[in-house]
Amino acid sequence: MWQGQCRIPLHPYTRLEAEGPRVNNKPRESAPDRRTAPRSSTSKALLGTAAVLAVAAGVWLLLTLTGVASAGSALTMIAWVLIPLAVGFDLWTRRKRRRRAQPASLDDARRQIDTVALRVMKDQKGEVRAVKEVRRQVPGLSLADAVQLVRSL
Repeated sequence: MWQGQCRIPLHPYTRLEAEGPRVNNKPRESAPDRRTAPRSSTSKALLGTAAVLAVAAGVWLLLTLTGVASAGSALTMIAWVLIPLAVGFDLWTRRKRRRRAQPASLDDARRQIDTVALRVMKDQKGEVRAVKEVRRQVPGLSLADAVQLVRSL
């Protein structure tokens, strides 16, 4: 079946309108914005590990192909750099996790957060988003305490 002069075959059930077929390219309101959604700690760790290994492989290739060092000595030099970096990063992340694991009191949380901005967020975006923001700002705060804090605003 052909429509006019355009020579585009159309399916018999296709409904055409004057301005063309309808396409809804607007994102749903409830769908998370993938461009700004934070990555999980696991994906960050995997990306960081892959980046470090890629740089290490590039340095190893550079050292061996230019003749600066043999393959074994280049690998040893890279290990002398990467092992202390890995230990330091591990100590840093353990300390960061330990700080997050310490439970925060409700009074500490009230002092840490910006109550005016949180009140505006609660009014505009809802209580759930405000509670998520409190939990993001004060990771050691329990969910019940965060809800109580937001409701007290």
